[in-house]
Amino acid sequence: MLYFAYIFTSYKGKKKVPNSMIKKETYSDQIYEDIKQDILHRRIGLGEKLINRELQQRYGVSSTPVRDAINRLYQEGFVEGISRAGARVINFDRNYAEELVEIIAMISDNAVKLCAIKSDRAVVAAELAKKIQLQHNHINDEEYYQYNKDFYKIFFKYAKNKTLTQLYEQFDIRQGIMIRYTDLVDMEQRRQMIKAHQDIYEAYLKGDIPLVRKLMEDHYLDAIKHL
Repeated sequence: MLYFAYIFTSYKGKKKVPNSMIKKETYSDQIYEDIKQDILHRRIGLGEKLINRELQQRYGVSSTPVRDAINRLYQEGFVEGISRAGARVINFDRNYAEELVEIIAMISDNAVKLCAIKSDRAVVAAELAKKIQLQHNHINDEEYYQYNKDFYKIFFKYAKNKTLTQLYEQFDIRQGIMIRYTDLVDMEQRRQMIKAHQDIYEAYLKGDIPLVRKLMEDHYLDAIKHL
């Protein structure tokens, strides 16, 4: 089930960041990274407003680095409804979440096909195995999310199609946010995810690409059931 009812403190109530802690040339970079991490760690809620004036007060900076940071977040899909006053963190309803998973499933299917044609199977399989082991090693911590993402990115890396990869990354940011809001550190769900990856890896190692594609499709359809 997809949960969006979180309560968060707005930036108005957050402690001001001393200017001495921010290098001038990286103002916008730090503001961007801080907000991104706050969204990913659910310290800022889905649909919550980001007010330029409040961010300026928090960081003790002018409007320019704040606008630059928000524009970057907008370009990467973290916020929407951008205006001179600020922006709003993206939100999901069930229909949009389903559409998002369906699009990523189609893109990933093409990546698997191209990967099988263009790249050495043993090399790809070895990288998949490494990511699965890293997921096992970090199942209880924050790095799990990154290794989960990295598993799928291997197929895009070896598909050797920049446009397809860019298309995937455009939607993957939103999928990453959605995963963090639905996972809620569910160990059983994480173990099932790793098992699905193991099955995909074993099929790829054997060269059974039709089975890999079927397993990927089933995996994404299962993800929709958990929304």
